This record gives sequence, structure tokens and C-alpha cells, in this order.
Amino acid sequence: MTHRHRRPKTPQDESESTPRMDTLRPIEARIIGCLVEKAATTPEQYPLSLNALVAACNQKSNRSPAMNLSEDAVFDAMQSLRSRGWVTMIMPTSGRVERWRHHVRDKLAIDSLQQAVLAELLLRGPQTAGEIRTRAARMKPIDSLDTALNVLDSLSRPGEPASESAEPRPALVRKIPPAPGGRAERWIQLLAPDAHPVDAPEQQRPPGADRIHEPRTPAARSAGSDAAELSTELHRMNDRLTDVEVRCLKLEQDLDSLRRELGM
Repeated sequence: MTHRHRRPKTPQDESESTPRMDTLRPIEARIIGCLVEKAATTPEQYPLSLNALVAACNQKSNRSPAMNLSEDAVFDAMQSLRSRGWVTMIMPTSGRVERWRHHVRDKLAIDSLQQAVLAELLLRGPQTAGEIRTRAARMKPIDSLDTALNVLDSLSRPGEPASESAEPRPALVRKIPPAPGGRAERWIQLLAPDAHPVDAPEQQRPPGADRIHEPRTPAARSAGSDAAELSTELHRMNDRLTDVEVRCLKLEQDLDSLRRELGM
């Protein structure tokens, strides 16, 4: 009886066993993020017309980086997304303007909370868990920071396939170092790698950055302490500003709903 020996796994085998991802271009990431956002925040206007989608993509608030996309560019990107199963075009029974609907949850096999977190990262780039929790609230309330961290952790691991014939879902987010001057680790989405370039890694710091410095004078230590306190206060102010932005957006949505009810 002969024994057949298994050959060692090669790097090619490893890459083939790793779940593949249908990555998005920056414009496609913006489109998907906008469709998810508007479906949650303005459901009465969803699915979106092409004009409404262009306006959402070029919106100044809750977007980073700012974009100035043309209607043709958005339409071409939508055709590519449509061919890959990310979106579908529908023709409403009333009206002649085609509208667009996303299929993110079906495509990635994620729930509504995971979808909101991923959309926030697609729209604004790397953020801390606290920022994500606050900003994604306009799409889906996140009751605590622990909940936000649990959602991010679930997205950072491969998931179950969307169907029996589909491949397992790859990781959609990962943790990265804090922003310069910050202390909290950030999270970045992996669906569109070119949409939000990550800061240069720590090993690429300028020469001499790791030199041992002479002990600082009391005045220098005081200045460093003041700078640290100022940085902390700036981060607190940024969190408060984010809360105000979310509340203002909610008030605008409530006002729009009231105007429609009054026929204004």
C-alpha cells in the first residue's frame, strides 16, 4: 500500500484560501456609503435618483475627503456597481426617473448595525470607536461604546458567506494607530483601500526620532504638560462638535418631515 504525501502549502495556496474581496474604487465607496446613509436618514426619498445621488456624493457635511463628482462619473460608476451586484436600478410605478437601490447587506452578509458602521467609515475615513458610535447614530443608534467596539471587532474578522455558493466574507475593517496627537486607536475600512490612505507607518519616522534626549528642564516639562492638556481638551471639543452635528442633522430631518406633513 502506497502512501501519498501532501506537499507543503505554498504562498499561492495561502492566497487562494484567503477570502477574496470585491474591492471598491474611491468613487464607488462614496456612492455605496451615500446609498446606505440616505436609505436610513431619508427613507421617503429612497431609492435615490441619479441627481439626488450626485448631490449626496458631493455633500460637504459628513464627508471626507470632499468630492466634486459629475453626473456622468457617478452614472458610469453605478453601471460598474450594478454589473457586480452592489446596486440595482428600478423604475418606480409613478414617475419616469430611474432610481437606485443598494444591496450591501446581501452582498457582504452583514446586519444593519454593521452596515451603518461600515458606511460611516466609507464616508469619512479612519475614526475612533467613539467617533464612529456618535456619527453612525444618524443611521442606526449604537447604545454604548462597548457595542461599537463589538461591531468593529465582528467586522475585523472573516464572516459567513452570503449564500451556499458564495465565498466567506473577508475582514472589512482593521485597527490602525491613533492620529497624530491623539491617543485612541482608529479603525479603517478595507472595502476601498484607495479611498482613505493610511498615515505613514511608525517605522518611517524621520531619522533621529528614536534618539535618547537629554532630561528636559522644568520649563520644558511644563510646556509639554500644557501641550498634552491642550490636546486632550481639543479631542473633547471635537467629540462635542460631533454630537452637535448629529443633533443638527436630526433636527433638519425632523423639520423636513414637518414641512412635508404641512404641505409647505
